Amino acid sequence: GLPDPASVIAIGSAIQGGEDRSARGGLTLLRVTALASKTASSMAAEKGENALDEDEPDAEGGGPGDIDKSGCSVLVHLDKRGPVSTIHPWRKLLMISIGFRIFVYRWNAKKETLDGMAMLDTMGPSITSLCTVKNYILAGDAIRGLQFARFKHNKQQHTNSISYLAKTHYSQTLPVVAVATSVRDANLGLIALDAHGNVHVSSFSPHFDPIRGTGGDVLLHGRPFFMGTISASIVPSPVDTGALLMPLSDGTMGRLFAVNPSDFTVLSRLFTHLVTMLPSPGSLHAGVQREPVAYRQSQALPDEPTPVVDGEVCRKFLFLNRWIQAEIAHQIGVEDLDELCRAVAMWTKPPRLCCIRNSWQMSSCSALSYLPLKGEEPVHCSVSYSRFA
Repeated sequence: GLPDPASVIAIGSAIQGGEDRSARGGLTLLRVTALASKTASSMAAEKGENALDEDEPDAEGGGPGDIDKSGCSVLVHLDKRGPVSTIHPWRKLLMISIGFRIFVYRWNAKKETLDGMAMLDTMGPSITSLCTVKNYILAGDAIRGLQFARFKHNKQQHTNSISYLAKTHYSQTLPVVAVATSVRDANLGLIALDAHGNVHVSSFSPHFDPIRGTGGDVLLHGRPFFMGTISASIVPSPVDTGALLMPLSDGTMGRLFAVNPSDFTVLSRLFTHLVTMLPSPGSLHAGVQREPVAYRQSQALPDEPTPVVDGEVCRKFLFLNRWIQAEIAHQIGVEDLDELCRAVAMWTKPPRLCCIRNSWQMSSCSALSYLPLKGEEPVHCSVSYSRFA
């Protein structure tokens, strides 16, 4: 709902007043006037028209006197009682978080300000990341893990509200730094990255399971796995539908995507067999290499969770002799050896090139995990690492 949202930047700030004062913050909307004028001038030049006169005020009411040396002008500024930790644009709304509270704003064109629409108090001390899918909101907390909510607009009463749906199990201490959602078929996966470099895959089910103690207002948690490094951001891939990209601290790029359940079952059997058959370099057991780091296990996880499958170990199967491959396939219950090689090659393929804007990405598979759903068929995920070349 902002005027020319392509040239508006939202900034959240935090101000420390001193040791004896609580931190304050603010929300500022900056209009990149110089960029907008330059873009409009270039478009007019392409059409054969005259460029915009720099001495005349623009259509939004700003003039040359309102523009500083950086080419930006303040559209609106709101003082807040706490630091603004997260900003997330959503449809025609703007969502921010201050501490454990989530606020939703809408632009008022007549008054040229932001009007509050809804607010939600989460269960944790501080929100670190936000993401949305349709009218659902996923928030990551610095200690209490994930918070899942829903935004609802009542057309009859002209009211807006955010209703709380589910959260991470109460016995878990999960420092989330980034969140994202992944949709596969009709299932919604909730992805979280923690401060220790682990990937957590969860889902929501409105039905409570008394045996596991999950469902209802408690999220279903899959098997977390360690990426080998730390990432503080996760975004949808612009080239792979349903895939997620993660910039990692070691200079690589991670890619998270869904794996077919049938292929994951075969890879899980193959991985278990190769761990006991092949030697481990450096005396590092491949079965625990992807185990989550500094993660507190809780009753929210299954009693016998599916082990994490390391794609680097599974790929060694392709370089064995043909008769050894046939023997391993027989031992894990696979009759078609060519189909087994196809599945291993597909999900553990060597680095490949794919274009992301002006950069080239090389990706290769390294670890697998699974996602429990309310249905009988689980969704499996794979994480891959990439390096820019």
